[in-house]
Amino acid sequence: MKRKNEKHRHFYGRVDSAESTGLCATDLRGSGEVSRSQVGEKKGVAGKLSALGFAAFCSIPGGAMAQSSVTLSGVLGAGYVYDSNVKGGTLLQASSGQLQTTRIMFSGREDLGSGTAAIFQLNMPFNIQNGQLFNNGFNASTVGFSNDRYGTLQIGRQVEASYLMVGPFASAFQWAGTLANHVGNADNLNSVVKYSNAVNYMTSKVAGFQGDATYAFSNSTQFANNRMWSVAGSYTGGVVSFAAGYFNIDRPNSTTNTSGATIADYPYTGPFVKSKAGSGVKNQNSGMGAASVNVGPWKFSTVVSDTHYHYLDATGFRINAYELNGYWFATPAVRLGIAYTFNDGAYEGTSGKPKWHQITAGTNYFLSKRTQLFVIVTYQKATNGGLAFVSGAGQSSKPNALAVGIGIQQVF
Repeated sequence: MKRKNEKHRHFYGRVDSAESTGLCATDLRGSGEVSRSQVGEKKGVAGKLSALGFAAFCSIPGGAMAQSSVTLSGVLGAGYVYDSNVKGGTLLQASSGQLQTTRIMFSGREDLGSGTAAIFQLNMPFNIQNGQLFNNGFNASTVGFSNDRYGTLQIGRQVEASYLMVGPFASAFQWAGTLANHVGNADNLNSVVKYSNAVNYMTSKVAGFQGDATYAFSNSTQFANNRMWSVAGSYTGGVVSFAAGYFNIDRPNSTTNTSGATIADYPYTGPFVKSKAGSGVKNQNSGMGAASVNVGPWKFSTVVSDTHYHYLDATGFRINAYELNGYWFATPAVRLGIAYTFNDGAYEGTSGKPKWHQITAGTNYFLSKRTQLFVIVTYQKATNGGLAFVSGAGQSSKPNALAVGIGIQQVF
């Protein structure tokens, strides 16, 4: 049974890289031909992709590069979310990408020899319910190098180091999706925000240790006007894992610098990206740590984060998140999960210390290594004058909210 569960965890994982799976992984040493069974009749997203275009993309001539490949992969998720209270009313809505953002991903790798490869990745997120692209195109686009000994360097629009290292410990990342986000996703552990003008360096693992650092340029003579930097590290040894990270954003979504690190996806629809008086964010920073134990079909994790917003009107808001979560593969096809998160907030320069208690439970039923059905339930209770806010559902007019998400997800 242990062997089956280990195999199950290997196949039924989260997809965060186009190289994780691949419908078309054309070996460019060969003829470069792509069969009709691979391309199918896919018309892509909002008319952006076609079978002809896909074939052309995946059929680069064999002599162009040696020992190289281009891969098409992606995540398709659709379902429905019920929320007991959104702005005073009950909401039942069709949803896209509850567990992971629905997207199409292209990646490429060219072997340069001596363990070094040139790599690229393009992620195109979209709403499966209406076919519309998010942010009018690729929300992540990188090119760089990887080396077996020295690690990976990527340049372009991408996520930051603390998410890459600490995010995998959160229930939202592992099995529950958006409904399990910490309130307002203030620590960005569900990777809502991507950063433009970024460079990321991740080391190779050495004796279980790995480091990562990201810097996103402001592209301005005012270096701190819309920039981001982050550092993180992790350790894995046997059944235990640890990670820690920190990120700092200066003048996100600056009105005087619209070509900096953050653009359309910041601010997110969270309740903390404006002060009580409606002023924007001058600085946001978050420190976080996590640990987990994985024994057979069981995994238990804890995540702690401390996020601080400094507003342009000299007020502030601080929110701490404390999460405990776990899951169990009852069978190779059925995973049961539960998580509890306590969020402790406090305004600075004005009154208010809201708190939120959140319980999330769910099940993932895997029909195959690519397809799963899921049910996720979140109950949130706010105290000390706070209002419930369940990510993926919306702002409540009351302290309590119940959200239920059901759906299907397929990776390819």
